[in-house]
Amino acid sequence: MGSTFLQGNLSKWSGTLNKEWKKKYVTLCENGLLTYHPRLNEYMQNVNGKEIDLLSTTVKIPGKRPPRAFSPGTSPRTIIQLVVWMSCDMLTNKMSTNRSSVHFSLPQVELWFPFFKHLLHSITRRLRLHYIFELSKFDVRWFVSFLTFLSEPDDAYEFTIVSLSEESWLFRADGPEEQQAWVSAIQAQILARLQASEGNKVKVRGYETSSVTIQTIINTPGNSVCVDCGAPNPTWASLNLGALMCIECCSGHRALGAHLSRVRSLHLDHWPPGQAGILAAMGNQLANSVWEATCSTTDKLCPNTTRQEKEHWIEQKYKDKAYLAPLPQLELPLGQQLAHATADGNVRLVMQLVAHSERDDINATDGEGRTALHVACQQGNSVLAQLLIWYGADMDKHDVHGQTALNSAQLAGNASCVHLLLQNQPKP
Repeated sequence: MGSTFLQGNLSKWSGTLNKEWKKKYVTLCENGLLTYHPRLNEYMQNVNGKEIDLLSTTVKIPGKRPPRAFSPGTSPRTIIQLVVWMSCDMLTNKMSTNRSSVHFSLPQVELWFPFFKHLLHSITRRLRLHYIFELSKFDVRWFVSFLTFLSEPDDAYEFTIVSLSEESWLFRADGPEEQQAWVSAIQAQILARLQASEGNKVKVRGYETSSVTIQTIINTPGNSVCVDCGAPNPTWASLNLGALMCIECCSGHRALGAHLSRVRSLHLDHWPPGQAGILAAMGNQLANSVWEATCSTTDKLCPNTTRQEKEHWIEQKYKDKAYLAPLPQLELPLGQQLAHATADGNVRLVMQLVAHSERDDINATDGEGRTALHVACQQGNSVLAQLLIWYGADMDKHDVHGQTALNSAQLAGNASCVHLLLQNQPKP
């Protein structure tokens, strides 16, 4: 299992039918594995444990919500006291014989609005918790439990480990110091695992990408340095961004999630022709002409910027789209512009347009019911077809003749697009 780096008791959110917090004995090992057991003695006996390989994960702390709105001079504690008072009054009236004349004589009318705002906020924010299933019971124990629930801050000392496959594990510490200690230790182990993997050039999934393919990607304009901070010789890639990055910026891309940046190792992962084609057709120079079009030199990252600053800047760049190139046209609908750019084979413009697009724009149709994906497959442009699929193109959409993108590729005799679409079909 490897020597232990950090260990202790944490609460883990159960994803099973009985959704609740359960105490676990958690260990973080120096080999990059995080294990958790129901109890310490089961850890000692090495039974009933589960493990998480941190190589393909990132760790996140749920965002802090803004302060709640209360009336002037009213503290959260006052609200909880009001809830207690109302609950007792309500229960007293409920148990009285005259149930038709329930009456509340609130001492402060102005507290009604913040109370209900607070109550609604808490319920809507945390419907996933089991309290909502107890509403019908309406007894004293439920009220005590519910009031405790309301008085606790949301996301108190929680952190989430998320894998590239979008699997997640939610843990909760007993305090802020313990939370930060675990998050920092996990981040350090993720980075160590990534660095260790750099030295292991191995075959993946039974394939081995040729050195010619790798060198072609490296020789693409801008790919000699990291797309974000400019560090030399980047060895990690974002598939859908068509860019290479260093190992530290890779951590920031993992934190974005696979829907924004699909991270892969340049040397460890297999690169099918469609994926390698995007990296060779785009590259860092093209990517930054889209994603950093309005970024000044003083705003850019540099290699010695701290990891925390890099992660924040990367989030601004790709999630908030702070430096994104503006749309070239405002008169034409986005979907129509995208179809035209695809027909022209303009990779940069397609990248720029999909960055601005929602799924409906990407799947917009022309007079014949064709989408941009239909156009790419009819023309045999597998690079643009793959890019459109990653950004949400519907492969099953039919045109007015009942043809899907796959049918269009088959009729046009474009084998590369046929192969690409079959590869991207969801597994049964």
